[in-house]
Amino acid sequence: MKLVIDNVSKSFVNRNGQTLPVLQDINLTVNEEEFVALVGPSGCGKSTLLNIVAGLLAPTGGSAYFTHLPDGHVPRTGIVFQETGLFPWRSVHDNIAFGLEAMGVPKAEQEERIAHYISLVGLTGFEKALPHHLSGGMRQRVGIARALVINPDLLLMDEPFSALDAQTRTIMQEELVTLWDKTRLSTLYVTHNIQEAVMLADRVVLLSRRPGKINQILTIAIPRAEREQTKHAEQIAEYIRIIWEHISKDARAALMEVDGHE
Repeated sequence: MKLVIDNVSKSFVNRNGQTLPVLQDINLTVNEEEFVALVGPSGCGKSTLLNIVAGLLAPTGGSAYFTHLPDGHVPRTGIVFQETGLFPWRSVHDNIAFGLEAMGVPKAEQEERIAHYISLVGLTGFEKALPHHLSGGMRQRVGIARALVINPDLLLMDEPFSALDAQTRTIMQEELVTLWDKTRLSTLYVTHNIQEAVMLADRVVLLSRRPGKINQILTIAIPRAEREQTKHAEQIAEYIRIIWEHISKDARAALMEVDGHE
């Protein structure tokens, strides 16, 4: 399966009737078993692009579609947002079950799949817990399990760890690497965190300030499991430097526009 983003543009109309272009001529392919991160300054359209891919927003121009699918197969996407959106009255088990219920999956198969993904994300023993009894990291694990249990063709993640404290975020990044190695799901991942993008992604797509355009695509050639090793520290630092230079330059230019100096 491949996700093809074909010349996608998106504009919104504000309250004054002005058209605001957010994305412009985005062309990108996410290959099977590839993890692609979208990085760029605030307001560059990263989340908008993710919502277009998810089918939650219609593009103004272009299209996003899947290729290389088996005959008759309807592609599915699993989405993990920054705010988990868990139902507070539903237990861990029942939150994960929600998508399967909507799909009409038989009860016995539901239980088998839910048990598998509860174990996979490390929540065994918490099946009956309600969300307000869980830590932020545990709630996000529930959100990830809920996205995975429907067997998606593509996993979409929008700043999934940004609300977590630094220590929990690092742990969740490590757990996501382990989880991804087990599932090998094609993944499109939005983040503001440069180090997170470099540690997780096969490719990092650098978007310009609004309207967002693809300025550069970095391929992170270091095996994911080795990126914490000292021998790669210099190369990792160089990737981070390139991305920061890109973001900071665009962020400063955007500030100049706001201040009326450009």
